[in-house]
Amino acid sequence: MIACAMDTPSFVVSAVTPEGYLRLHRVGAATYPLWDQFHEAHPVRILTTGGDVQGVAPVWIACA
Repeated sequence: MIACAMDTPSFVVSAVTPEGYLRLHRVGAATYPLWDQFHEAHPVRILTTGGDVQGVAPVWIACA
């Protein structure tokens, strides 16, 4: 989970694909309609047991 204050919208990893991509899902209520889009293409740091991995938040695709 991305570190955040309590009752703040954030993202959690719900799956890791065989290619190594992370599937993110938003938890909590977004405070405004474009909250998800605001995070597109932002750099992210993923903490693993093997060390930090640098990444980029994806362009969001509508999920069912």
